Amino acid sequence: MEKLLEWLEAMSLLGLLDTAVELLRHALVELEQEKLHMSCVEILQDAIRFIGRFGRVINKSAMNIYFSALPFAPQNTTLYRVYAARYSDIPRVTLGYLESWPEELCTVRNLGGDGTSPRRLAFSADSSRLALSTSSHLITTSLLTGIQLGGKYRLGSTDVELPIALACRPAYLASVTSGLVLRIVDARSFKDVQLSLPSTSSSSGTLSPEVSCAAFNQSVNTLFVGFRNGRVHVWRLRQYSWEPDKKSHPQSRSSTVLFLATSSKLLASTSQKGLKIGPFHSMRARVARKMLTLTPRCFAETLEAANGDCSVRLSFSSTSAKAWVCVVSLHHSSPTSHSVYFPTSEDQRGRKIFTSNSSSYPVVSLSRDAAVLTVICDDLLLRWSTVLHNLLEKRALIGVDRTRPDRFPVISPDGHLLALCDEEVVHIRDLMQPPPGRPENNAGIKAAGVILAEKCYVVKAGKKHWLARVGDDGTSEDIVQLRESTRLSTSPRRPMGVGWGR
Repeated sequence: MEKLLEWLEAMSLLGLLDTAVELLRHALVELEQEKLHMSCVEILQDAIRFIGRFGRVINKSAMNIYFSALPFAPQNTTLYRVYAARYSDIPRVTLGYLESWPEELCTVRNLGGDGTSPRRLAFSADSSRLALSTSSHLITTSLLTGIQLGGKYRLGSTDVELPIALACRPAYLASVTSGLVLRIVDARSFKDVQLSLPSTSSSSGTLSPEVSCAAFNQSVNTLFVGFRNGRVHVWRLRQYSWEPDKKSHPQSRSSTVLFLATSSKLLASTSQKGLKIGPFHSMRARVARKMLTLTPRCFAETLEAANGDCSVRLSFSSTSAKAWVCVVSLHHSSPTSHSVYFPTSEDQRGRKIFTSNSSSYPVVSLSRDAAVLTVICDDLLLRWSTVLHNLLEKRALIGVDRTRPDRFPVISPDGHLLALCDEEVVHIRDLMQPPPGRPENNAGIKAAGVILAEKCYVVKAGKKHWLARVGDDGTSEDIVQLRESTRLSTSPRRPMGVGWGR
């Protein structure tokens, strides 16, 4: 670890900071498995966060590692303690420094558009990439550095239709619009593909059915599109082209397909009639015959009471073809209310686990292993265990705008990261990182006056006044309690009762 910063300097000069993060992650996994060299583990963990927080300035100039990054690293981290002592000539922050890494990993900037432009975000299945779609650009970015990968592709017009589904994997991004325009970005190119329905679906001479929703599978090689006629059409990537299945799959009779969600082997779809779950991995499988049709109590009670005035969102995960967990989020417009239900393969009727009358939309996400459910609502993040059915965590979030459906925050499949829009910037936060600590002595200081000499002194307000000396690290030390005869006076005839010599 002696030459870690010099190695980062070289990787920056080569334009390979994102590769550096991947190499650090692999090394970290190896060291954690051996359960040895814990100081090295801590430095590698810090190095990944270091690149995430300062990668943008390091990418501009390698020397910024020493003069614009290391001085502002949290001072209680192993990386700072080791390398700040080694490079004694770097600038020092004496007041207002961070003690530990903040929640925010990095930011993604220069997205195109302005602060009011719509955005759509999507994590890759392995939680290593973030795809972003705006009205003018498609972008893939690293989650740990915020550095854009594979270029920033302009869509040719500022009023291009936003996608209804977006997905990515390393070196590949795909999106589809309600007009069945498929946009594909890989490491070298960008192209538009106009999808068409199979001939058997359009031969009747009637107008093409209207698209209602869409979803990609985790490998981004299968596309499901729901229609208002209650059917789902499937397109599959075969070598270099996307081709439709010959037959569509009926999901509901004369009822719009409201939402689609996929796991590794199963597809979940909702309509106003109920919830359907079934396989999709085989092109030759008779999907319609193998679909499991459910009518959880959330549909039987809530949709009927809403009289159609209700929107539905799904989060879905499965560990096998027969073991699955589904989270159904229902939003009512009049009066405004939200309900979250939790049907599983073992409890198909589903239980209500969350309700809210907030005007903001709740964001619901199920971890890939189906063990943790995360709900964001009213500046709060809540985590539930789907196994023990108890609340794991409750924390406050700042800067989350859920009043606009086109700017919903998204949670990574592993449940560790949160991406959210703030004006022209996308923030990526680490949900596993505790809030940064602060010196305890600072929290109780209410200064009634400040005195500056060789040291800084404050008169602490309260029932009993104390004169305290403030150290360089922001902590305070009580020196003497001030009595009535020694308190600061506004009377011109009484001198100040506190003094000291040099």
